[in-house]
Amino acid sequence: MSYNILGINTSHNSSVCVLSDGKIKFFLEEDRLSRIKYDSTPLETLRYISKKFNIDKIALGGIDYFPEVLAAINPLDNSFIFSTENGIYLTSNQQYLKSNDNYFIQTLSKYFPKIEVEDHRSHHHLLHAFSAFYNSSFTKSLVITIDGSGTFNPLPEGARFETETVFEFNYKNYPQTVFNNYRTVSLKAPNYFYPNLCRCYEIITKYCDFEGLEAGKTMGLASYGKENSFIPNMFEELHANKEIFTPNTLHDTFSIESGNKSNKFIDNFKKIIKKNKISKKDLAYHIQKDIELIIGDLIEKAIQNHPDTKNICLTGGFFLNCVANYKFKKRFPNINFYVEPLAGDAGQSIGAAKYSWFLKNIDNLKFFKKNNLPLNTLYNGPKYTKKELLKKINEYLD
Repeated sequence: MSYNILGINTSHNSSVCVLSDGKIKFFLEEDRLSRIKYDSTPLETLRYISKKFNIDKIALGGIDYFPEVLAAINPLDNSFIFSTENGIYLTSNQQYLKSNDNYFIQTLSKYFPKIEVEDHRSHHHLLHAFSAFYNSSFTKSLVITIDGSGTFNPLPEGARFETETVFEFNYKNYPQTVFNNYRTVSLKAPNYFYPNLCRCYEIITKYCDFEGLEAGKTMGLASYGKENSFIPNMFEELHANKEIFTPNTLHDTFSIESGNKSNKFIDNFKKIIKKNKISKKDLAYHIQKDIELIIGDLIEKAIQNHPDTKNICLTGGFFLNCVANYKFKKRFPNINFYVEPLAGDAGQSIGAAKYSWFLKNIDNLKFFKKNNLPLNTLYNGPKYTKKELLKKINEYLD
């Protein structure tokens, strides 16, 4: 009898995956059923799965909201309250997420009573990497994960978020982290940090009047722009150029309502844009060009540090940027690239399920390798009979 793991992404672009003995039997994003763009609560898909599959284990991926954090909320000014026990700040919005997380667990209990739940949301970048490597046909590879915000790590002196990570994967051992980069928040004044690579791209995306998760539109707009000498480099190493971007504060970091308020250019740079009539398409061109260069350099450094590397998997939300991926392929012609098609957070459900399947078989990796099947199709959603299709078609016929 098949062993079925239900992987769930609880972040934006929520999704579910059913992994049956290592093979993806089902995958679907919630918004395909709910019709709510970027839906982050997979209720419809969970209801569907509960009727179609017998589930042996549930594995959670996505964002960890730390429901165990002890913090008080000041209802008058929505300020952060610092818990000296663990050094974590919360806003009322974060408190809402905490209660919403509990509601989600209750929903699982309703549809899947007495099924063990493994919470892997504190391994955000690792789950991206598991999805990519074990969906590829590689037996050994570096895996590079880059996105806007990975796992939140509390620190005695503040907090940090994963931003860029390089892993070393093979079928013989547990994967090794060989490089980590973070955006760090200090509790000491001034308690802010400058945005990381993907956040800078998101800021430009919002400045171009798109939604933050619609970075693909900025990528498209970039093809209409051109070099402009008045625009400085967008980045300093792996962080924002401080001459251009306003730092994020702790409130901006956690508040889900801060929106564009936290993603501002420095006023002086806005004046330069206005004075020199810098177009949004030229800004898009520069952010695209600069991020291709700096992430290309990160890939080159990873190759230099691992000269025997022939295979590289690319995953995390940034690598949905197909224009950049094409440039990387041209820049490194001797590398076999696998770009995870579900590189964004939707792929977290697959990563969580694959990770859970790996842990189940960690004492018998030969069995795991034999039974883990690479991704061979993107069509893993609901299957419909001819009768069901005709019934639906007839509803729209006169």
